[in-house]
Amino acid sequence: MSKNTTSNKFRTVNVDEYDEDKFQDEDIGEETAAVNPSEIRRLLNAGNKTEALKTALTSAPLASRDTVAKDEHAKVMLEIFRAVKVSELTDIVKGLSQAESDVAMKYVYKGMEKPDDAYSNVLLAWHSQLTLHGGLGSIVRVLSDRKQA
Repeated sequence: MSKNTTSNKFRTVNVDEYDEDKFQDEDIGEETAAVNPSEIRRLLNAGNKTEALKTALTSAPLASRDTVAKDEHAKVMLEIFRAVKVSELTDIVKGLSQAESDVAMKYVYKGMEKPDDAYSNVLLAWHSQLTLHGGLGSIVRVLSDRKQA
């Protein structure tokens, strides 16, 4: 049995601090150095698809709250996805790290938010290859991550 004490030292949490009206969302991460989309497009037009993809993935503005920058980066990612041929897809995806693969999967889902006939087959092919590369864990990590594309 427990002792009956009059001590209240265990009550150190100020519950008023957690009031809904005072709630502030915590900072979800640090900003990455933004790369100009024209630089990524230049790499893509030069035929260096792998370098363009890796540059776009490492400079993704996931922690940013600037929706214009996020939308512009999503457009660039869709251009990269569309530029990669199905025959090249497996080799390019195998060269990605787990973190890069997860970021690419975020942009696949971002592209699927607004279906377009021109991108649907491409996005499904990328989703298939990224799932083979990263497993189901990649899908779970992307869907549960607070940093959205």
